[in-house]
Amino acid sequence: MDDVGRDVGLVQQQRAVTGTHMDDVGRDVGLLQQQGVVTGTHMDDMGRDVGLVQQQRAVTGTHMDDVGRDVGLLQQQRVVTGTHMDDVGRDVGLLQQQRAVTGHAHG
Repeated sequence: MDDVGRDVGLVQQQRAVTGTHMDDVGRDVGLLQQQGVVTGTHMDDMGRDVGLVQQQRAVTGTHMDDVGRDVGLLQQQRVVTGTHMDDVGRDVGLLQQQRAVTGHAHG
């Protein structure tokens, strides 16, 4: 055990096999680095995967807003299905569609 009670022997084994390694806030930086090589993933300060988001943005137009909602994808969905998120994260566009078809909507 290290000073914060992590099993360093197991971590070292994992590092040998998968490249895993925990940083000071408990994120697995070794595995993140592997993912970064393969997929461009990278965590920002609040734990969002900005590298993958950037890839998704290139492919699908996805983009995260300040509260972590994917506004780019929402905009695409809005064009195709009428979806739109309200302030508490409910999909009001899709609810409106459901209301038109079924006469009710689940919130």
